[in-house]
This record gives sequence, structure tokens and C-alpha cells, in this order.
Amino acid sequence: MIEIELKAFIDVLKASNLTKAKIAHGKARVWLDLDKLTMLYNGQETPLKRQSLNYGGYRYYLYCPNCGEARNSLYWHREALSCRKCLGLHNRTVNRSKTDCVYYWEQAVKEAQKIVPEYEAKDYLTPDFPDKPKRMHWKTYYKHRAKYYQYWRKGEDLWLNGASRLLKS
Repeated sequence: MIEIELKAFIDVLKASNLTKAKIAHGKARVWLDLDKLTMLYNGQETPLKRQSLNYGGYRYYLYCPNCGEARNSLYWHREALSCRKCLGLHNRTVNRSKTDCVYYWEQAVKEAQKIVPEYEAKDYLTPDFPDKPKRMHWKTYYKHRAKYYQYWRKGEDLWLNGASRLLKS
């Protein structure tokens, strides 16, 4: 499955000051015509929608061949173009279960990265929140620290509940 983001192609055209182009996208050939508002991807033609912006310029969208909705990106799957909705793809937060402990540990890491952007968790077994950086208010530091430990404990509780269920059976 290959994601086709229209913005990437539009940026190439704008940088070159063009309205028509033949672009290679991996093994596929893409013919993009902003005057006729069409895109040809591997022989499948898809119409484009042009929307005027308040501050000038345009925003372009691809029409999904299946549902007809305007989308920012389409997916090349089984020799056809489709949108996320038609393919049944959902964001990770929609698919995750209530017992996904790793999700909460990742949220804790994101919270720590607000303090130190290069922070990486050594493991999920021990919480290791970074020290307060210089020139940061203590109130801000404690707010992020409290959220970090809240996420970490939630992930740990879910992990322990799952482990205890395995041991009981």
C-alpha cells in the first residue's frame, strides 16, 4: 500500500513554477495537470478539487474514486486508488484497546520530551523523568512531571493487570 499525498506533488510544481508535470513516484508514473484539474497515477485518472484561500492562492484535493469525497491523500492498494475511509484504515488511537499499556508509556515519553526534546526512555520498567532545565518555572516542571507519572502509572497498572490475568489462567 502506497500513500499518495497531493501536497508533495504540488510543492514540486510550485517550486518549479509549473502547472503540468510528469513525476516519478517510486515505480509509478504520475501525470499532474493543475489547469485541467486531473491526476493520472499508474493509468488511473483522478479529478482534483481547487479551493480558493482567503489570503490568496489555492488548496488542492484529490477526489476518492470510490466515495467521491475530497481528500488530502489517497492510497494505491491492489492496483486501485482509495481513501483511508474506503480502505477501512483508522488512526492508531481509534484502533488501540483499553488495555494498551504501551500507548500510555509512549504518552509519558512525549510528556518528558516537552522538558528535554532528546529524551528517550531506557525501558518501561522504571520511570526516569528528566531534571528541571535552567530557566524553566517550577510550576511548569511539576505540571509535566505529574502528567508523566500519571501516564506511566496508568501503563504500569494495565501491564500488571494483563500479567496477573496470564498468571491466573
